[in-house]
Amino acid sequence: MEPTFLNHEFTAGVIIPSEFAKTYLDKSPCTLKLLTDNIEKTWEVSFTGGGSRHAKLSTGWEVFASDNKLKVGDICMFELIACQELKVCIIRASSSDPRKIIKPSKVPAKACASTQPEDIDSWPKQPRPPTRDPRDAAVMAAEAYTSAFAGNPSFSIAITSGYMKYNILNIPLRWVETYMRGSDKRNITLKGGKKSLNTKLIIYRHITGSHCKLTGGISKFFHDNAIIQGDVCVFELVNNVPNTLKVLVFR
Repeated sequence: MEPTFLNHEFTAGVIIPSEFAKTYLDKSPCTLKLLTDNIEKTWEVSFTGGGSRHAKLSTGWEVFASDNKLKVGDICMFELIACQELKVCIIRASSSDPRKIIKPSKVPAKACASTQPEDIDSWPKQPRPPTRDPRDAAVMAAEAYTSAFAGNPSFSIAITSGYMKYNILNIPLRWVETYMRGSDKRNITLKGGKKSLNTKLIIYRHITGSHCKLTGGISKFFHDNAIIQGDVCVFELVNNVPNTLKVLVFR
């Protein structure tokens, strides 16, 4: 929660990602219902700007924030569970353990907010995932999603400057060999929001160590999902659809 989302001197409200709003919510002003699992109560909140870049929850949000004792630094994850109805998962800023969260019931997540690469020889051989502060908001939100919502095997990747430069994604080889068995070179599909992307999964095996990459169209994936350095992407298997991963982006 940013200070302006909780500032009682002005009209308290919270900004909703425009892509999520345009895809899943009414374009005209309406009233949304919010609920959590820790309080047996629902809240009605005004929603405006669904067809623009300024989608917002306003009137009624201050009451929701007060009843749930939201503070600056807390993280709210919104899940669309019915028409004009959102379940809110709250991650407290005071907890460094993303598992210590107010979890919603485990139901499938409806939404969250998704050119050819350079020559392989120019890629970094085995770049390692960066070390991230476990309290980083994007990391905590991604881990909270996998803990509370994800119903299928998943993994997360923190986007680095190397991924942005080389238009590739290194993904965990052990995870691929466990949950996506198949040939060392194959086509897979990434599903983010309304758009799907066909890309290649390649496993490079070498006596000094093996690793796995996604390559081909990754720059388009970054562009379509407005992904920048520091974002965290969660990749989750899709039920009964071979070689398909649902992608959620946490900022």
